[in-house]
Amino acid sequence: LMVTDLIGFEATGIYAIMMFFAVLVAVPGRGLNAIAPLKFGQLWADRDFTGLNSLYHKTSQNQLIIAGFVYVSLLGVMPGVFAAMPNGTTFSAGYFVVLWLGLAHFTQLGFGDSGRILFYSDHYKHNFYFILIMLALVIGLNWILIPKYGLNGAGFATFLSQLILNIIRLIFLRKKYDLRPFNRN
Repeated sequence: LMVTDLIGFEATGIYAIMMFFAVLVAVPGRGLNAIAPLKFGQLWADRDFTGLNSLYHKTSQNQLIIAGFVYVSLLGVMPGVFAAMPNGTTFSAGYFVVLWLGLAHFTQLGFGDSGRILFYSDHYKHNFYFILIMLALVIGLNWILIPKYGLNGAGFATFLSQLILNIIRLIFLRKKYDLRPFNRN
């Protein structure tokens, strides 16, 4: 809606198609996302924080590696995709949208299932507030960045909002439960 309002319909079409390309980065996490919530819920019910931290770390690490491979591959093939597309030169303006939106998905997968972990925790209500913060960030950053940078600004606003949300969740889970998606290794 904001791209349409601030740039126009043609830009909205380009942005929408680039979103479909960028979502390919999130595909590897879908299988894990179907299984992991059950395990997270069980670990919370058992109050097994060691197991929870281990699963959090493993899911983050695996998603980071696989999503990173898909992300780099996607960026590598995009010029060829634009060359093969009808009106590819028009759509090539969306390359950086794919870069930023793909990076947003990569960030989400790399930080693991912090949202699901919070959902099963005693502090599940905080997840709602964190999402409200992200919503405010997306809208505010879009209003600032789209007029200056066009489609690239919209993609960057989404990435930055996603990154900030994940950092907030990371800090919250670390302080409340000493859970970390990453270790020194």
